[in-house]
Amino acid sequence: MSQPVRIPLHLPSLLLSLAIGLLLLASCGPGHGRYGRLLAEAEWMNKNDSLFTTDSVMLRVARHYDHWWYSHNTRMKAYYLLGSAYRDLGEAPAAIHYYNMAMERADTLSPDCDYATLFRVYGQMAMVYGFQNMPWEKREAIEHYKHFALLAGDTLSSIIAYGQMADVCYQLNDSLGVFANTDSAVMLFNKYGYENYAPNVYPLAIYLSIEKGQYARAKSMMDIYEKDGWVLDDNGNIAKGFELYGEYKGRYYLGVDNLDSAEYYYRRLLSSEYKKEAYRGLSEIYAREEQIDSVAKYTPLYEDALLLWATQRQAESIIQSSALYKYERNQHLAEQKARQAQATLYLVLFLLLLLVLIVLLSYQGYRHYKAKILKKEQAYRQLIAEYEKTQQEYQQK
Repeated sequence: MSQPVRIPLHLPSLLLSLAIGLLLLASCGPGHGRYGRLLAEAEWMNKNDSLFTTDSVMLRVARHYDHWWYSHNTRMKAYYLLGSAYRDLGEAPAAIHYYNMAMERADTLSPDCDYATLFRVYGQMAMVYGFQNMPWEKREAIEHYKHFALLAGDTLSSIIAYGQMADVCYQLNDSLGVFANTDSAVMLFNKYGYENYAPNVYPLAIYLSIEKGQYARAKSMMDIYEKDGWVLDDNGNIAKGFELYGEYKGRYYLGVDNLDSAEYYYRRLLSSEYKKEAYRGLSEIYAREEQIDSVAKYTPLYEDALLLWATQRQAESIIQSSALYKYERNQHLAEQKARQAQATLYLVLFLLLLLVLIVLLSYQGYRHYKAKILKKEQAYRQLIAEYEKTQQEYQQK
């Protein structure tokens, strides 16, 4: 008698596993390698200060990786780079939004948490908040930046945060905070062997000391800054990129009544982008010297430069408002698309589960049918056996 075919009782579990496997295969198929390359390229660009010129690629990359089967670190990195793309495109609200999404995907309780990427997320957020004139938010971001930099073992970055905090304190009119954070940064740079970084945290403290008429304090910091910092070129002149320091020098010499030196630095400023500061300084010098003709020349120039500066600031505010409107509108459209995509996903999952249910019901029906056939076959074989037995008994009689 042939043995019945036994179908594994764990087949439903296998079918469910197969369904999940198909979903994973769809996400990790041939296109997965391409997304990996795009993520690596974006990371390289960000580390090498190459500007992103579009958001479309990183949007696709971030959405590709934003699933539970990818690691928290990978998902965080994808959204961090997407935020950096919007940073380069000048869309601050979108940049902040995606930096927040990056932080939400970090698992800070995991021993494998990528703190090095996480503290950079906070650092970029602090920079964007600074551009948006949001000092309280910037302050909070810097605190997190400093904390996670220490967890990442990056002592230098954690010390740099003190210098950044001094800028925030100035925005919040906290003079004591400016000096305290500057002193802390200098002390820590020297303590941990980063002496060459220490002088370059002085400029804001120098400017504030001059504003407060603390010229001796300003002079002591200026001497260190000029001796050990990067502000002077090989010829002893203010180096390119540090032109604003000429304004500090001019204001210092105005404060100590060295008008010739002040005029020297303000005239050098005329060839830089800081013409407003140069016109203001020269007007003040000539007013003290009672040179009416020169005052009449530079005062209108200063007023025009001030008006241009105020107009540019207003334009920047309009651009920021426009960026916020554009971001909110795009968010509305994105939410609509997300809802549509979610509805499509639910439909696919429903159809998939329906297919699994149909397969399971078909399997159960097949088992029932098979058992019924086997039962009939066994009854038939038993009947034949009894008939043959009866026939043999009859023949023996």
